[in-house]
Amino acid sequence: MKIDLKPCPYCGGIAKGHIKTVESFKKIHNYYVVCTKCGASTERYDTEFAYSINGKRFRPMTKKEAAEKAVCDWNNGIFDTKTRLLHMTEQEKILWHTADLLKVAWHGVNVLVGSLRWETAWKLRKMAEERKLLCLSSGKDYDLEVVADELLHDDTVRCIVCNYLEEIRNSQEDSANGNG
Repeated sequence: MKIDLKPCPYCGGIAKGHIKTVESFKKIHNYYVVCTKCGASTERYDTEFAYSINGKRFRPMTKKEAAEKAVCDWNNGIFDTKTRLLHMTEQEKILWHTADLLKVAWHGVNVLVGSLRWETAWKLRKMAEERKLLCLSSGKDYDLEVVADELLHDDTVRCIVCNYLEEIRNSQEDSANGNG
């Protein structure tokens, strides 16, 4: 079966499908597509962990489904988080991080209590609740990117998120320089 992959939208490079095997308690095969020139990549899909396919009940993908999903993502411009962040404008990054932080606090994502991420996420959630953009008792499934966009009209929120991003950058630089 011939698979047609579009050229990389970022650099025009050639895309190639990959299967990477990770060994833990058993071999897990990850299916993904990557640009051979700039490294842009799709998410990795495997046949061990359950996914909701077309909104149906969670179940593991077949090898064929995992490969098809990676190809479909590539051809439709759906990339992994690292690729998206590398190619976003600063404005898009601020919005993305704000929505990500709101998801942490709203959905109760496993984040170390007291960490910078946790503290920032809960500060943003509290601000969103005070502005009546979120209400826990509503039972509503909020589009947190829309909430993040609305919150970012406030200079205080922008400052909180920009400070958070600056602290992350500093921490990463310290780690890279052997200071962390």
